[in-house]
Amino acid sequence: MEIIQKYTTRPDEVEAVQVTSENIDQIARWCGGEVVREGKASDPTDVYQAVTVPRVNGPIDARLGYYVIKNSRGRFEVSSPEIFEKKFGRSVSATIQGVSVVPEGQGTGTISLDTDDHFQQALKDRQTARETFFGKPSL
Repeated sequence: MEIIQKYTTRPDEVEAVQVTSENIDQIARWCGGEVVREGKASDPTDVYQAVTVPRVNGPIDARLGYYVIKNSRGRFEVSSPEIFEKKFGRSVSATIQGVSVVPEGQGTGTISLDTDDHFQQALKDRQTARETFFGKPSL
């Protein structure tokens, strides 16, 4: 008789946003946090920007590029881009470029995406985010 059993995690839809210099103030309002902007004494043009996110275990900074996540219990967490991209995939009910996308038959003005379109859009969004952060590659 084996006493060790295997378990899987339950699917959990979350709300999340990647922190950018353009949306940092909006994210702070959304999570009830505060914006931090600190320039280096040696180089005032080099500014550290983050959102201090309130959490049950104490506040934590979400730096530019990091994700702020609101879980199904309404609690906020912070994740690095690498961990976020491994753990989460875009929900079918995600908002893409200001257009709300909901599962077919669950609302008016529905946009239906098949899996391939969803995957292609996710790749485009990822490339856009990389180009925004690192700049466009030179040819």
